[in-house]
Amino acid sequence: MTGNLVVFAIDNGHDLHTMAKFLRHVDTQRALSKLTFFKQAIGFFEGKYEHSFIMLEKDFEEFVKPLDFVKGQKCFLYIPPKGECSLKYQDNMEVMLGFLYYKDFLNASMYDSWTYVIEDDIYWVVV
Repeated sequence: MTGNLVVFAIDNGHDLHTMAKFLRHVDTQRALSKLTFFKQAIGFFEGKYEHSFIMLEKDFEEFVKPLDFVKGQKCFLYIPPKGECSLKYQDNMEVMLGFLYYKDFLNASMYDSWTYVIEDDIYWVVV
């Protein structure tokens, strides 16, 4: 796996039908060997929990962003292989945030935002 990762939520992620459409779309891309990396997560952003997902930037830009799944999202977290993470907004404004750290729940819950990567049982925090 090489390249930036993107952490994002989809619009109406709480809606079962919307979630099913998105996961079918992602699963189709994976079945066609077009998607190289995908993880489900739980995010905490701006005081709200949300279903979140992690994939390579190139896959996000090709298979997710052009569709209606994320048009209403305020921003996306970009994580480079090395260096500072950033929030990229829909208007292409970018805000540098800091570095990615792995935490347990007690330490992660002290931060305003975090991502729990279900498969790895680890919390990601950018500081």
